[in-house]
Amino acid sequence: MKKAITEANFPVEQNWLLKIPISFLFTTVIILVFLSVIFIPMIIFFSEIWLIFAFVMVIVACTMLGIGILSMIIAYFSRANFHYSLEDDFIVFHQGIITKQQKNLP
Repeated sequence: MKKAITEANFPVEQNWLLKIPISFLFTTVIILVFLSVIFIPMIIFFSEIWLIFAFVMVIVACTMLGIGILSMIIAYFSRANFHYSLEDDFIVFHQGIITKQQKNLP
């Protein structure tokens, strides 16, 4: 008997869960460096502005961290709701978190 080809027998790699959070981490570092380049000369000339700088950096870091965590949760549920099987005539994909979709590729 021929072994069925599905995600149970041939699972999709788990590293695709980390692609979006890693890209957000990289983006966060770039944004924080950019803001530092803008604010550090201001801090040198105006010593009172350091509090604004710290506030902006914390807000940007927390926002990007929240987006990164949310994207990781969405990626996890996307992976948990992604199924495929190789039939005789076509490949069947079942996917979707909120709305379920089925795609048949010949």
